[in-house]
Amino acid sequence: MGEVKKTTKKQSVKRELTETEKAFCFSFVESWNLELAAKAAGYSGEDVKAIAYELVRDPAVWSEIESLKEVRRKCFLNSEGDVVERQMRIAFADITDYVEFGACEAEVYDPKSKEMQVKTVNRVVFKDSPDVDGGVVSEVGVSSDGSAKIKLADRDKALEWLTKYFNMFPLDRLKAEFERQKTALNLDNKNVEIRFLREGS
Repeated sequence: MGEVKKTTKKQSVKRELTETEKAFCFSFVESWNLELAAKAAGYSGEDVKAIAYELVRDPAVWSEIESLKEVRRKCFLNSEGDVVERQMRIAFADITDYVEFGACEAEVYDPKSKEMQVKTVNRVVFKDSPDVDGGVVSEVGVSSDGSAKIKLADRDKALEWLTKYFNMFPLDRLKAEFERQKTALNLDNKNVEIRFLREGS
């Protein structure tokens, strides 16, 4: 029989759930039956109903259930495929699809010589709005000093949402593409870390 960790007031809602607890959350959101969800997750014994009640009283477990409910709610309110594809665009957006940046030669004023001189400077140029996916951009602005900024939607939240969605709907047609792009993203991040380590060593 699976073990249930007793909840205390000091217990963090953010604690990592066990695989059995996660399975209970998925099953409960599907059936809305505590006892059936507990059994489907692998809990057993005469006190399985009591175990289920104890689970939903756990703040971390209930937080996961609420999160899964939100995933389902969004899919019902919108076309399911549209929601998933939008989250995919956010999760795997590339900043170079929105801005161009690099070094270039430009005339700048040199306060020492009080003359214009050609120097290598860094530049950042936004691409025109008709050419970018505005659904992935969460913020664009220009500050009082003239500097501009662009902020993409939260990639980590999109990845978390997609992971939960595909756990609930493992046969979705986009799951294979999600796994492929996620693997590529992880490899890219590892390559960046390795390069930084080498440069700093």
